[in-house]
Amino acid sequence: DPLGAASEVNDREGLSGKFVNPLRSRFDKEQRAALDRRKQQSQDPFQTRALGHCIAWDHFVDIDGQGAARPVAIAMPIRPDWDRGMDREALEANERRYFDGWLRSLRRRHSAEELNYYERNLEVWRQLWRVL
Repeated sequence: DPLGAASEVNDREGLSGKFVNPLRSRFDKEQRAALDRRKQQSQDPFQTRALGHCIAWDHFVDIDGQGAARPVAIAMPIRPDWDRGMDREALEANERRYFDGWLRSLRRRHSAEELNYYERNLEVWRQLWRVL
């Protein structure tokens, strides 16, 4: 499943059939080896370098295993077009289609390590879209 656990997470009912808090953040579970590697790297001396600018959703990924990092930009999902004439079901279905496509696109373009902290709960993004 290219959406991973996100497709199950974005359903409003859990496996027990009980209502699940729709605003609970959801992230992919990392492999133990990745966690152990990051723990080991956290013991290394911290090095900084000057950057000309900063983008909120950029982070750096070790591309050669030697500490050479490159920036990785991951676009945030933008609320799909809608109008006030849409009923709730149509609006939510439209947002779901868009969000599922966005998740598939992320998984095709980025490794799991690049995406480990990326929010996968559609309801969280909906709340952000409505206040922006």
